[in-house]
Amino acid sequence: GIKETNTLDVIDALVEKGCFTKDSGDLLKESVAALYAIRIRMHLHYKEQKEEASCVPDLQFLSLLPHEIESLEK
Repeated sequence: GIKETNTLDVIDALVEKGCFTKDSGDLLKESVAALYAIRIRMHLHYKEQKEEASCVPDLQFLSLLPHEIESLEK
């Protein structure tokens, strides 16, 4: 089994076990980091742990920035 609990450490452990290639693991970690950054920006914007955003301009939700959308499209 995997003893790690941190998402980035779990990815590293899965790479070590051969479940993912190093390149795939790096891409997964990059994606997780992008999600963390988006999540923090949403929390700061809403001033609470609200996690709703939009890829298109929307008055009700925080709009994702172009680089955030690009990161999620990988």
